Amino acid sequence: MVEYKLYFDEDIKPSTIGFDFKQEYTDKFLIYSLTSDESITKETIDGKEYNSIIIKKDVIRFKDQDETSINNNVVVEYKISKATKEDENFEQISVKSLPVVSKKIKSKKMEKTFKFPHDIQSYGDYKLDVIYPEFTKIRKNKIFEITVQLYGEGYIEDEILPQLSIPKGFEVITNTIVNDPVMEDEKIKSVATRTYKIKPLAIGDYKFRPVSFYFYNEKIKQRKAASSKEFTLTVK
Repeated sequence: MVEYKLYFDEDIKPSTIGFDFKQEYTDKFLIYSLTSDESITKETIDGKEYNSIIIKKDVIRFKDQDETSINNNVVVEYKISKATKEDENFEQISVKSLPVVSKKIKSKKMEKTFKFPHDIQSYGDYKLDVIYPEFTKIRKNKIFEITVQLYGEGYIEDEILPQLSIPKGFEVITNTIVNDPVMEDEKIKSVATRTYKIKPLAIGDYKFRPVSFYFYNEKIKQRKAASSKEFTLTVK
């Protein structure tokens, strides 16, 4: 996660804040931005006290193994109180473009091992469920839904949400994703669902194999796997 924090004097009132990202920066990452509702706090820098506020939070994930730094601009429109000759104050609107350059950020690919020969798809702590009809006997040509739900503490991208292996004998009508990550107590919480609308085309018993999701749990420093259970549907 990358946080953008703005420091400003007591007489300055930030109103509009924008971000002018360099194209090469955005090409390197998958970025999910979290709006911040942080309150203004006081911080002392080099002996002087400033107002400070977190104006933006980015969750970033490298597309490839790489080393780079954040290099972009934050554009701030603000009001500042100015004294006149008549000893009256008025507010003047100004705009500043503030460069942001971070320290080097280096990504390293999590290598497979003989004990865990799977690609790590995300970092956090996740659970995985497959929700299928309560009544497992389905009429032929009757459309029904099966949902793959991945949830927990961490950021989930649409492309890494597990897919269900649909047996032959079914037609997939739609395959839709709903993904709503939020920020709670400085942690990203995600609930991502992939919902299939499926139509059975032939009579018989059909086995749906488990789906799995592989991740690294930073709390316990272990590679983990979340898996669903196998189930069978009967088409009559």
